[in-house]
Amino acid sequence: MNQHIKTLRGYQNDALVQTYASLRSNRKVMLQLPTGAGKSHIAAALMEHGLQNGKRIAFLVDRIVLGDQISDRLFEAGLPISIMQANHPMYNPNKPIQICSIQTLARRDRRYWPEVDIFIFDEAHMKYAIVQEIMSKWDLIPWVGLSATPFTRGLGLIWEDLVVGVTTKSLIEQGYLCDYKAFGPNTPDLTNVRRSGGDYSAVDLEGRMNEITGDIVKHYMDRGIGKKALAFTPTVAYSQYLADEFRKNGIDADHVSAHDTDEQRKDKMQRYKTGEIQVMCNCEVLTRGFDMGDIEYGILARPTRSLSLHIQMIGRFLRTHPDKEYALIMDHAGNIERLGFPDDDLPTTLDMGEAGEAGNDAPDPEEPQPWTCPKCYSMVPPRTPQCQTCGHMARQRAEVEVKSGILKRLENDNIQPMQLKQETYSMLVTAAKDKGYSRGWISHSYKEIFGCWPRGMESTPAPINTEVAGWLKHKQIRYANRGVQ
Repeated sequence: MNQHIKTLRGYQNDALVQTYASLRSNRKVMLQLPTGAGKSHIAAALMEHGLQNGKRIAFLVDRIVLGDQISDRLFEAGLPISIMQANHPMYNPNKPIQICSIQTLARRDRRYWPEVDIFIFDEAHMKYAIVQEIMSKWDLIPWVGLSATPFTRGLGLIWEDLVVGVTTKSLIEQGYLCDYKAFGPNTPDLTNVRRSGGDYSAVDLEGRMNEITGDIVKHYMDRGIGKKALAFTPTVAYSQYLADEFRKNGIDADHVSAHDTDEQRKDKMQRYKTGEIQVMCNCEVLTRGFDMGDIEYGILARPTRSLSLHIQMIGRFLRTHPDKEYALIMDHAGNIERLGFPDDDLPTTLDMGEAGEAGNDAPDPEEPQPWTCPKCYSMVPPRTPQCQTCGHMARQRAEVEVKSGILKRLENDNIQPMQLKQETYSMLVTAAKDKGYSRGWISHSYKEIFGCWPRGMESTPAPINTEVAGWLKHKQIRYANRGVQ
């Protein structure tokens, strides 16, 4: 019975302990783990613990492939599972573990929903009305949400706490994810590209990406010949077009889309797995629930403003494989410059959906971003004036002397630390509302001042005093003179 518990990695066990600690004071807990961290192992351990305590558990999924993955793992471990999905032959309402398709729950009469003691929701950054209805129906039952990207706007209005299990940077350092090299060759001009749902319009993107298709193919032929590659595109039509362009240049390529039948997709993915297909293109099909460790060459041909989509795409390239030293990430979309490297720090609080804020799933306008070396196309970290690959020096801005910006009030012994932190946080809320900055900007500014992330702070605005106004002014100067262009 304890097969999964005994084989948990150290960080997985730590994440489990943190989750249980949060559940002692919260009913709905979100657990953030990077792609490749082993969410299914932790979910299995949660379910085993539940069974040992006589609990019935429901595991909710929004894609058949996700249900298949967890059910296969639990079945191999000998756990008593039922699969509530259409007319699945393994459905048995008496089993203590119910793997439930959200779509099936939405269609079925509420009388046939599973009666359970714990809900676990995979890909819990997705906001479904049916899930919120279930939460409302069983108001006192604990929930654990699992997600690599819990940045969705308003997620903090649904979930009560966020547990950060481990970071991508830590997994790379420990060898559980592979290292990478990122390049930003020719990228599209996104001037006047319309917005749709907060992100770029896919239709507009298709036309812009068409202009650099030859560059995408050329860079693969220069750097990626012989490497298994995965490409993300803005539309199905462009996915097919890009695959055609690869084939015209003698590269075995294909594309998968939601229009494929199950048989077609299985056949293509099997040929991709065996290496018969060298480059696989897709549009929003392989961003979730897809793992193939021997992908060495990642193609970002889908510009986005969504941090969640960015992290989901690049996460597909970082799986380890015995024959893989590192992943080559060719960012033809400008996403890394816009949203950061795969192992950058991510938001550590849930978005509260406050009016006028961009939210955690959008770029932070105050944060310096990586830049592309004009000589070798390597992506260079922010605040780094020299390319680490070829040594090229970025053009420097004029030097401006900047004060440290430490608030003098921090040295005042007459004010309680928590009171000071809350007052400062409230002033930062005011500044963000005035400038239209995101909650991420507030959190990062708070960390610059106090050296830690805000926890338990109320988002009540307060008038900005002289010390905070001065600090904000110096922060703007630092941003304007961050060293690279």
